Amino acid sequence: MNHHGINKIVFHPFDSNQIYVACSNGLYKSEDGGKQWNFAIQNHYISDLLIHKDDSLVVFAGIGGHLSPDYNIYKSIDGGKNWKPMLDQYPHNNGKIMLAAYAKNKNLMYAILSDTFETTHILRSKTQFETHTVTSTKDIATYQGWYASGFQIKEDDSTLMVAGGVDLFLDKTGYANGFYNLLYDQLKYHVDFHGIISNPKDPRKLYFVTDGGV
Repeated sequence: MNHHGINKIVFHPFDSNQIYVACSNGLYKSEDGGKQWNFAIQNHYISDLLIHKDDSLVVFAGIGGHLSPDYNIYKSIDGGKNWKPMLDQYPHNNGKIMLAAYAKNKNLMYAILSDTFETTHILRSKTQFETHTVTSTKDIATYQGWYASGFQIKEDDSTLMVAGGVDLFLDKTGYANGFYNLLYDQLKYHVDFHGIISNPKDPRKLYFVTDGGV
């Protein structure tokens, strides 16, 4: 029996009947609130998923994970019907891709690329990954590029972003090139991050999904 995992569940920002589920064997989409499902992408490891609320037909999928047959950021401009790869580099990574977008600028996006055991590149794009720059190679994953993930930009302040691997990292530069470790001894959080979610009614509040709970 094949074992499959779910990495992320994302609801369409304006139509709750449309649901995307990023899985280890592809991207599933439902248009009837979860009663029926179809593949939007098949036979690829989907490590992260991003829909921008101001341009909801545009969907980004981070394709890549341990032993994934492909490694890239894929973009759809028609709600997941058709896709194109956005990167022509980094094809040999085996870790997860983490994606984040700034809520007040639909074109400003970031990606953290990892190999099996370490982060290899942090990308910044002002063109929805039509072009990008490498801002840093800071190791966010910390020997768990295949396993841990979590990336969030503060919804009302693009200079603040947090990212999770084994530990939690904070960047205050606005360019993702100054991440530093928020030491466990100071915060007493559980390690191994799998999601960072912003409270939609209060961007000062974040929820962290870890091996120890939320």
